[in-house]
Amino acid sequence: MSRITGTIDIDFETGEDITEEQFIHFKNKLNNIMNGWEMEIDDVAEQCGFEADDMHPIILDSIDCDY
Repeated sequence: MSRITGTIDIDFETGEDITEEQFIHFKNKLNNIMNGWEMEIDDVAEQCGFEADDMHPIILDSIDCDY
């Protein structure tokens, strides 16, 4: 049995000040995107000839903003 693992790192700057409300909205949208990635990963694995069995949910462990 093979195991595939990886890490996604989000690191960017913006020229505008971000409010806490904007950041919370951004974080919620990212979590929604990650929920969709699980199905896409399953589809990609199938297209490559194998199944993604026993997949753990993709979770945004932590994300921070320097306001």
